[in-house]
Parts: sequence; C-alpha cells; structure tokens
Amino acid sequence: MRRSILGITTLLLSCMSIAPAFAAEEKTPEPLQQPAPPLGMYLHCVAPDAIPEDGYVGSVDVAYGLTRTGRTIDLEVSSSTDPCLEDSATKMVGLWIYNPRSIPKPKRGAPLQMNATLKYQLFDENEANKEEYLIRLREAIIVRRKTGNDAVPERRKPPALNDFRDCIRSADFRLERVVVAFDVSPEGKPVNTRILGSSSKCFEKAAIRSVERWTYAPRMIDGKPAAHTDITSSIEFQIGER
Repeated sequence: MRRSILGITTLLLSCMSIAPAFAAEEKTPEPLQQPAPPLGMYLHCVAPDAIPEDGYVGSVDVAYGLTRTGRTIDLEVSSSTDPCLEDSATKMVGLWIYNPRSIPKPKRGAPLQMNATLKYQLFDENEANKEEYLIRLREAIIVRRKTGNDAVPERRKPPALNDFRDCIRSADFRLERVVVAFDVSPEGKPVNTRILGSSSKCFEKAAIRSVERWTYAPRMIDGKPAAHTDITSSIEFQIGER
C-alpha cells in the first residue's frame, strides 16, 4: 500500500461513540462509517521540532445530535487537549453516517444526544523505519506551515441524475451521503479520488463522477502551480420529499 505523509493512511484515529442509556432491548447506534480526518487537516497543529515520540497528538470530545435520518447536527466540542484539533474533529463527526433504522425514536421528536471521543495518533509507537518517517513528517509540517492547504472549488457540479437513477426505487424520502477524499493536481483537477464512507454503495459512483467534474483555482508556490492534498467533501443525495 502506498504510504503518503499527507494521506489518510498515516493517521490512526480512535473513535468511541457514547450514547445515553437505552432500554435493554435497544442498541446504541453506531456509525456506518467513521472516516478519520486526513493528516493534512491538522498537520499545522504539530510543531516540526516537537513531534511526540509516541505519535500521540491529543484528543477531542464532541457532543452532537442525531436525527432520525441518520445525520449528525448541532456539533459542539465539550473538551479537548488542543484547541487546534477541534475544527478537524467537528468536521469529520459531521460526516459520519448512521443507518436510520438503528436510531431509537427520540422523546418528543428531539434529536438523540450523542458524544464521541476522537484520539489523534500520528503513527504507531512500534512504527518500522520510524526515524525516516519522522524526517519526512517534519519536512511535510514545515512545507504545510509555509503554504497552507485551503482549497475551494471554482466550479462545483452536483451529481448527475443519470449517474444514480438506478438507485431510486421509490418516491419515498431518502437522504443518502457519500464521503469522498481526493487531491487536486497543479492544473486544478481532482485526482486520486477515493471513498471514505457512504450510506449506500449504489451512490458512490455518482459521487466520484461529480467530484471529478469540479475545478479548482491553481495553487501557486514560489510562482509555480502546486497540488492540493487531502481534501474531504460530503456529497448528499436527497430523494423524494419529506
């Protein structure tokens, strides 16, 4: 497997969802997918001359509501070891996907209240070739601090109906979500597109095709176009009417 300093494969993230006490016959809802924040989302939080020897960066506790359609809403950080990590934590919990059938009916229609702890681990303590990895990681942090990684598409096209028409089996209301990660080439074209998670695999192809039609403004470094890395986006499909 290709190892990338700025890729999601470098991040070990531990997520523990904690829900209120339910009746004995009810199970605590668990996300269908828990995509971890790509390292590029919080690399600026790590000082190049202070990389933890054990790879542990910190943790963030996030409180959120869970709707009957499986969406996370009203995200709020309840505590964290480093405020710099909080933005990536809330963004990624906001992308989590739940199966609506697994969610107990809330009292008085209010969203189910949930909590999650996200632990950020740069690498395993027993990492092979640790010294070499730390050198490359330190270099990546320095570059990121100089250049940043903001990326906003100039043109963002929604999924084409023809790409997911076969996924529509009734007129009933449905909300499906696909979480996509990708890089952007120096020319502003999304590349290395991959799926981080989805509520239905049927919609993944349409999400990929949609992202690949987006265009970004070139990112200039020292007067030369450069690539963006580790961009994450959530593509939603609303079928029918409420």
